[in-house]
Amino acid sequence: MELYLGNTGLLCGVAFFIMGGIMYKWPPKNINGLYGYRTGASMRSQERWVFAQSYAAVQMMKAGGVLAIAGLILAVMQAGIETITAVGMVLLFVCTGYLLFSTERAIKKEFGDK
Repeated sequence: MELYLGNTGLLCGVAFFIMGGIMYKWPPKNINGLYGYRTGASMRSQERWVFAQSYAAVQMMKAGGVLAIAGLILAVMQAGIETITAVGMVLLFVCTGYLLFSTERAIKKEFGDK
């Protein structure tokens, strides 16, 4: 079996999983504009920032796992390059939306609108 190296789901899934692991193991300590989960809600206070970093890291690893598994399934099924790329891109957008939506919802649930 030949593995298509442009497999969007697999490559992005592995990248998401690794970056989520890095964020979980070494979260940014202070609010900054370079590294971490940075949204208006997460940067509103230090307490929100710390919560958002750990929550988003776990969500990113989950999304990465889904993307990587989907990419592997498509590769094993020997789907065409166009199918692998299209499904990978759709899943990438869905998983990114999941990451943002679930983290923002968790921040709002934990801290309200304060």
